Amino acid sequence: MDNRSGLSVSIDSLLGRKQSFMVAVVNIDHFRGVNDRFGQEYGDQVLCAFARRLLSVVDEKDVVARLGADEFVLLIKAVNLQALESHARQLSRQLDKPLELGQFPLQLGASIGVAVYPRDGDSVNTLLRSAHLALYQAKKSRNDWCLYREELEQAYIRRVQLEQRLRQALSLGQLTMVFQPQVDHVKVVYGYEALVRWYDEELGQVGPDEFVGVAESSGLMPALGQFVMETSVREFSEFVGAQGEMRKLAVNISVLQFLQPGFANDVLSLLSRYGLSPKQLVLEITESLFISNFDDVLAVLNELRKQGVRVSMDDFGTGYSSLSLLRTLPLDELKIDKSFIDGLLDDHKVQNMVASIISIARSHQLELVAEGVETEGQYLALMAMGCKLFQGYYFGRPAALSVGPKPPTNSVSSG
Repeated sequence: MDNRSGLSVSIDSLLGRKQSFMVAVVNIDHFRGVNDRFGQEYGDQVLCAFARRLLSVVDEKDVVARLGADEFVLLIKAVNLQALESHARQLSRQLDKPLELGQFPLQLGASIGVAVYPRDGDSVNTLLRSAHLALYQAKKSRNDWCLYREELEQAYIRRVQLEQRLRQALSLGQLTMVFQPQVDHVKVVYGYEALVRWYDEELGQVGPDEFVGVAESSGLMPALGQFVMETSVREFSEFVGAQGEMRKLAVNISVLQFLQPGFANDVLSLLSRYGLSPKQLVLEITESLFISNFDDVLAVLNELRKQGVRVSMDDFGTGYSSLSLLRTLPLDELKIDKSFIDGLLDDHKVQNMVASIISIARSHQLELVAEGVETEGQYLALMAMGCKLFQGYYFGRPAALSVGPKPPTNSVSSG
């Protein structure tokens, strides 16, 4: 197996022959979690086993090199683009198979970014850059492969621009919070979910599904998370103080926030500063929170729950390990993902899945919130299935909280 300098020599040699070849950058998914949970020595054994797997799935004439801790590069020679793409698909399937390590198989998976000479670059640097751009795209869905295409270059430029503008927006306080009502079975508001919004004078309205990912990959997530938590608690406290009611506030939390030192103490201090009870706060988490640093995150959650903070599993049913997580996580609530609600009225499989989720929540004594409810038909169908808590455009759109005169409790929009 080559190192980086050997890889450059190999690529230069292939460039001189003017023959098509594939540069595949392979990154092990969730490798950090292996080191965190089992230790670096075990992690080194995993790397060796993975390297052996790579060597076993390429031809003798191909080149395997290690770029970094959990990143490898393959140089695969083929006569045409169709053959190269076939190699990439086969490689992805092979790397998805469990590694036989010790007494039990380890399921890791890998993401692969592919660049092809001469179409995607004519030098070592340009080919590796193209492959890394493709890898970034493949990482979005994990355990996948992606072939470089020109649109990825534009996406990269967009990410760079977003990062620069987001950094400025955070420093200048240009982000805002809106709050979407959560209602019970008779449409009475019992709480609100805090949602961050960003309007940029150059980029226009940027959705959180885009800029939150940029914040996580650029080191801005701690600052963004702090803004979301502090602004949400402050504005919500002013609102409930004016209304004189004990409603709940739900806030989405990133894994990078949980890993900040003193996160639990900071949250409890913030609640105390603005006069909110810990019982009024619901932290919404996703399964990705537990892929790495499981024990550390679990300890923080337990510390917060002891003080009364509630924990909700967002997007339940969309991940691969939801049921197994229910055995060990300190949860109070599940949220049915909007993707299920969208197909509820005309898809029997979706209906069965929603019924199963409702049954799971009931058997685990967890509250259940259906989010993304947009029509009366969806609301009535969920009611008939036993769901009693809801969120969505049918009941009210996200908006700034008003501290004006107290409205009637049943005044939320039903259209």
